[in-house]
Amino acid sequence: MADRLSINDTRTGNEHELSLSYGTHVNAGSAISAKDLRKIKTSDDDFGVLVHDPGFMNTSACKSSITYIDGDAGILLYRGYPIEELAAKSTYLEVAYLLLHGELPNESELDIWTTDITNHTFLNEKIKKFLDGFRYDAHPMGILVSALASLSTFYPKSRNVQDKGNSCKIYTEIDSQNTYTSSFRLQIQCRLAICISRQRFKLFSQFPEYDVPCY
Repeated sequence: MADRLSINDTRTGNEHELSLSYGTHVNAGSAISAKDLRKIKTSDDDFGVLVHDPGFMNTSACKSSITYIDGDAGILLYRGYPIEELAAKSTYLEVAYLLLHGELPNESELDIWTTDITNHTFLNEKIKKFLDGFRYDAHPMGILVSALASLSTFYPKSRNVQDKGNSCKIYTEIDSQNTYTSSFRLQIQCRLAICISRQRFKLFSQFPEYDVPCY
């Protein structure tokens, strides 16, 4: 039988039992559903009990086996690995693989993963023309946000938002590799950031193909 929490409502004298759920980490603690609190009422017309938690300091938004965070203790884990260890010993793509697959990749897995990601993060040549349309003193962050928003226009098939299979097509038109979407997205953001920096600060007059691939 699942663990339960008993609450005695002194307003009505009624006792309520709420189901407890537990996080995936040993120190994650227990939680009750906010919806269950709504069932605690003084009458049928009563709205029910709400949770007042400014800043969501003690609210669990989801149950995750991917991350665990304890801000007070300064703990952040990705799949059980301390973030400081990953930052010191692993690359971005290795951590992305870890988040998706549950374990860090071996050498051959990393080679395949890196190739798959890299081959689908090329920037369209017209992005460069889009970047040229901004004022010379435009803020780089504003350019980046606008450039990211424009990417969806390069993939018209992604307009059907009701089709879950199209969710990955905003940044890549791969159908069978939906799990790569976030990695593609951040890689493209990095490439855009490089382009914007070079244009904004005039570090280079051109975008070398070997450095910022386009198509």
